Amino acid sequence: MDLRINIDAKSVIKNLNKVIAEHPKAVARALNDMAKQGMNESIRLAQDKYTVKSTVRKYFEISRASANKLISKIYVKKRSGKYSIGLVYFKHSGTKRGGVTVERTRGKSIRFRHAFRAAMPSGHKGIWVRTKEKSIPTRGRYAGKYEREKIKELFGPTVFTMFKSADVMSPLKQFISSKLPVLVQRHIDKEIKGIIK
Repeated sequence: MDLRINIDAKSVIKNLNKVIAEHPKAVARALNDMAKQGMNESIRLAQDKYTVKSTVRKYFEISRASANKLISKIYVKKRSGKYSIGLVYFKHSGTKRGGVTVERTRGKSIRFRHAFRAAMPSGHKGIWVRTKEKSIPTRGRYAGKYEREKIKELFGPTVFTMFKSADVMSPLKQFISSKLPVLVQRHIDKEIKGIIK
């Protein structure tokens, strides 16, 4: 499974060969700006449907364009895409006795009656539930003392589920098609002004 968005100037800019011949560095800078804006826009579009926090950008990487390779890419890190996102990254509220209520998709809340929020000794934060299994902890303040119930983290949808949906990909492609020519012209103008100076 793969999630990769290629940003290629050839698909949206007329007379591209002439533009590249005269301003390859300006085109590359525009492609790199477009990759950053495209990543932010994809997160914004996902947030229209899901309550996921902006910290999900940690799952993304950008492959930068250069004057010799005029294509930039937005993609999900190879290992991250297949994993579900912890519920702690979605809108939630909870109390010690009332469990945790999570709103994964906007307008739809689910209550996890016996769940709780906590940070592990490693610093990792999550929403957890206790299982019936018991073991002696090997880390933290209870390490090696006595048996405690094991806990497991609760997760939401995968990165692919959120970002590969038509709700995100279709408007994202339109956004890139409309924005890229403007960015290319802007960087060409800057380059020309720099030459004049």
